[in-house]
Amino acid sequence: MKNFFEPKKIAVIGASRSRNKVGGVVFRNLHDAGFDVVPINPNARRVYGKRTYPSVMSYKKNIDLAVVAIPAQFVPWVTKDCAMKGIKNVIIISSGFSESGESGVELERKILKIAEINKMKIMGPNCLGVINVNKNFNASFFKGIPNKGNIAFVSQSGALAVALLDFAIRERISLSKFVSMGNMAQIGFSEVIEYLNNDKETKCICLYIESVKDGKRFMEFAEKCKKPLIAIKAGRSERGIKAASSHTGALAGSAEVYSGAFKQSGVIEVDSISSLFNVAQVIVSGRPKGKRVCILTNAGGPGVLATDACEDFGLSVPELPERIRKKLDGVLPAAWSHDNPIDVIGDATSKRYRAALKILSKSSFYDILLVILTPQAMTDVENITKSILSFKRRTRKPVFACFMGGNRIKNAAKLMKSKGMVNFDEPKRAAKYISLAVKE
Repeated sequence: MKNFFEPKKIAVIGASRSRNKVGGVVFRNLHDAGFDVVPINPNARRVYGKRTYPSVMSYKKNIDLAVVAIPAQFVPWVTKDCAMKGIKNVIIISSGFSESGESGVELERKILKIAEINKMKIMGPNCLGVINVNKNFNASFFKGIPNKGNIAFVSQSGALAVALLDFAIRERISLSKFVSMGNMAQIGFSEVIEYLNNDKETKCICLYIESVKDGKRFMEFAEKCKKPLIAIKAGRSERGIKAASSHTGALAGSAEVYSGAFKQSGVIEVDSISSLFNVAQVIVSGRPKGKRVCILTNAGGPGVLATDACEDFGLSVPELPERIRKKLDGVLPAAWSHDNPIDVIGDATSKRYRAALKILSKSSFYDILLVILTPQAMTDVENITKSILSFKRRTRKPVFACFMGGNRIKNAAKLMKSKGMVNFDEPKRAAKYISLAVKE
């Protein structure tokens, strides 16, 4: 699998000068990033100043990875060429296979047979490609590359992946790897999970799943995976199952069966795209190992909402131990809440937050700290943010923020994101995503 993500020499079959063609986008992504890429196109002499070759067989040196972006009817022929050349890793971006009817099914069978006979690894067909973010390697027809990070994203849908990659760039969600599975003629989720489980740059794996061809194998690999797996299953309704079948040519199956399999194999199932990435970011920031939440807030109402939400999503908000209450009495105004949530009152400055955080740093009655802030007139948002970040660096407990507001908290939210800290815009979302991330 390594040559899909770290090849030394890549051939793009269908390379083109046109920016409107898939082969042109793939070639330019790799070429502009400085990779050793060979354009294969019998109808062109040069692509972006590089000599083209009519086939991989006419190129004399070794090739580690071939990316195929040509009409489906020619793919079996070039797959044979790749086999004869000794290329063991092939990404087939071309569509028109099992997702398009019986003729496409037959074409897919042909390329699979060639791959099996020659011990080749085929990614796709009908896929977007792969991206190794930390190596700036983009063998896909997505333009751009997300921030470097520790979240891997594996998607059965290429078009959805384009939207999510663009979203990740806009929201500064940091990724390690991206894999578009397509029709999964040969390589499925199991093989990718196994590879990512051994990838030092990946700490969490997100999956968009429409179907799994070998459920037993998937569960075995999911159970063995030491890294958190988060999945969203598409095709839950009868009409959705039918749509999924026409999309990637696979049977979507019963949602209840998938949910049971996920639960049994330790996969975290979520119900939306936002949940997928939010839970992943919570895990990477610091996965909770318990369900007890301490809430520190400068606003009573949001503290109550957070308490309700925590209870609704299976978290607990324990009472303050007497010794902690007495210590807080010494640094907080007489009108503070005297319990958890710890309401430090609306006129709290960074000094008051710091004093409370110092006492909480030596406490063991909670597993998770949720710090809520509303930007009142005297609230020095920037300094409070720095105090929370400083506390997070010193503690082993997961720390999350819920800064509620607009313009006045905008810079603080950016600062937290740049430091790898998760900030939620409202208590219910915080409780939901934290609860999903808790290690059972």
